[in-house]
Amino acid sequence: MNRRQFLASSAAMILLPTTAWTTPVFRLKAEPVNARILPEGEALTPMLGFNGSSPGPELRVRQGDWLTVAFENGSGRRARSSITHSTSLTRAPTGTTPITGPGNRWQEDFTVP
Repeated sequence: MNRRQFLASSAAMILLPTTAWTTPVFRLKAEPVNARILPEGEALTPMLGFNGSSPGPELRVRQGDWLTVAFENGSGRRARSSITHSTSLTRAPTGTTPITGPGNRWQEDFTVP
């Protein structure tokens, strides 16, 4: 490799977006949470959340991005699935992820439509 080739390849590495080097992984864990939906002074409401909160996190990506969604059922007692709004992320015609039993995981890699 000569000096010109080295400088050209170095410049290309600096100018490439970091998404070209890594695949974002979004980890979603379904688990029980307590949320305040009633007025102050009232009891917290037990519900199902993602990653310790309800509502769960918003996943923001760009069209054409390649990413991984990893779902874990930490609810303890029941099989769960999640709904994928506004996308065709799954193979299921209903727009839901596969049903995952307690303690189990599901993962899918895909390109954002």
